[in-house]
Amino acid sequence: MKWTKPLLDAVDQATRLAPIVVVGGLAAYTWWLVQSTPSLGSGRGLKAASTVPDYVLQQAVIERFDEHGKRVSVLRGDRMSHVVEGDRLTVEQPRLVGLDGEGQQINAVARLGHYMASADQVDLQGQAKVVMHGQEAGHGPLVFEGESVAIDVRQRQIQSDVPVVISRNDGVVRANAMHHNGQTGITDLSGRVHGQLAAQRR
Repeated sequence: MKWTKPLLDAVDQATRLAPIVVVGGLAAYTWWLVQSTPSLGSGRGLKAASTVPDYVLQQAVIERFDEHGKRVSVLRGDRMSHVVEGDRLTVEQPRLVGLDGEGQQINAVARLGHYMASADQVDLQGQAKVVMHGQEAGHGPLVFEGESVAIDVRQRQIQSDVPVVISRNDGVVRANAMHHNGQTGITDLSGRVHGQLAAQRR
């Protein structure tokens, strides 16, 4: 029949074009896949990943030293998980000891802590208790207790934006918030403040 040769030619042409069509389809799919996947530099999709710990430590100890090699702080925890963003550590059952050149020492415990290594700062959450030794002779240690207490070990600053109890051997004071400057020994209290301190002997 007259149409047999044109038909065979068309089939032969289609057979030769098939690989090109397949390759073209694969190229189009690859382009779509690349466009749909967030790149490393785009910032898309990295926000959720930034909260995923890159390592977890059990019964860990972190020590910090000053430029002269003297140990200035020791942080222990039952479990520590590290996040790259901000170089942050989440610490379960944190136990902190901070030291300075003037003989002061800070001891702190809580249920949970968030440690910023770059600033040597610890945010304590849940039954936080901070004890400062050696600040005022004759008055004993100064104790801060609350549900949330932040400590800047390097600058010797202690603060809380929630109700806190401050005590030492001459009395107890409660306040809605406070800021203690360990360099000057001054504690600023705010909100509702009440308590009782023994009169100083002259």
